[in-house]
This record gives sequence, C-alpha cells and structure tokens, in this order.
Amino acid sequence: MKPLLLLDLDSTLFKTTDFWNDFSVVFAQLSGQPAGKYINHYLDIATGEGRLKTIDYSTLLANAHVTAESVRVAMQKQATNNYIFDDARTLIKKLPQIQNIYDIAILTFGQPLFQTLKIEHAPEIADIPVYITQQLKNAFIKQHFMDRPHGVLVDDKFGQELPLGWLEIHIDRTAKSYEAPERKGDDIVRITNLGDVVDCINLH
Repeated sequence: MKPLLLLDLDSTLFKTTDFWNDFSVVFAQLSGQPAGKYINHYLDIATGEGRLKTIDYSTLLANAHVTAESVRVAMQKQATNNYIFDDARTLIKKLPQIQNIYDIAILTFGQPLFQTLKIEHAPEIADIPVYITQQLKNAFIKQHFMDRPHGVLVDDKFGQELPLGWLEIHIDRTAKSYEAPERKGDDIVRITNLGDVVDCINLH
C-alpha cells in the first residue's frame, strides 16, 4: 500500500473567505435577510471551539427555512469567483509527478453538506478523492490510515500532532511574500507557496 498525501481544503487549496462572502449574498437573498447578517458574522454563526469550529449548515438551513438544493442552484447561477488559489493550481499540475508513489486525497473538516457545496465550486479538484471529517485530523488519520507506511498532510493550521512518520507541510497564508521552505521541527515544514509541496516531499 502506498503512502498517502492528504491536502486540506479550507484556506489551503480553497479561498474559503471569498466563498463565504458569495455564499452569504446568495443565502441572504434566499432567506429574505440582509447580506450583512451572514457576510461579516462567520465566527458568530460557527459552532465548536478551536480546530473543531465549523458552520452548522443543517441548522442554518433549518432556521432560515431554506433548502440545500435551492442554495446549490442559486450558487451555480450567481457565484462567479474561482475559489482555488493560484498556487494550488500549480500544485495540482505537479501532482502527476508523485501519483505513482503516493495516493492523493483531500481531507477536510466540516459538515459534509457544506464541504460538498464548496467542492462543487472547485472543478480543478473534482477528480481528487475527498474525505470529510468532523474529528480532529490527527484522530481521523490514526483511525483510518495507520496501515499506510507513512503520509503527508498539507494544511494551513500549524502543529497538527500527526502520527510518527508523518510529515506536516504547513502552508502559511499570512506571509506577505514568498519565502523558501523552512523546517520547523523534525516532521514539520513551513511553506508560503503550495508550489513547493512536491519538492518538500521528495526531500523528506
């Protein structure tokens, strides 16, 4: 069995803030509310703490008397942004270089209904298998992937406490400009551009 390369979705491959802004406008129109009720209040609407904070999409729909299908259709008509980061496109183009060595998948945290809505607006990653979890990612990996020889997680959140032998590649989206990859621990590498992921894996 091959090792596994897991790619985070939100704020790693996917422009979550841009998506939320567009979603807020669409959802407000469908629910008859001002867009400001949602667009500036992501953290107020989210539930959970720390890395378990997420949008309770089912409750949001129920409270607004809006269906998931109506949102999906409205988003297809009105959302015009491309939500994949430019450096994510660079990474996607490089993935064939390692697909014979690694199994590649997306690992994203959140409610399946909401995460699936995001993925539907990211055609560049449509062919990559997706795991959606409501566990911490390290717990999900320990539960499902410990039969792998080792693995890599690329994520915008630092310090994932991955199992022994796994490499964490932390994409730092706060960096103002490009910086070369920097080792932050025995099994953690900080990068500022996803285009460096394949090289970091090859050097590990």
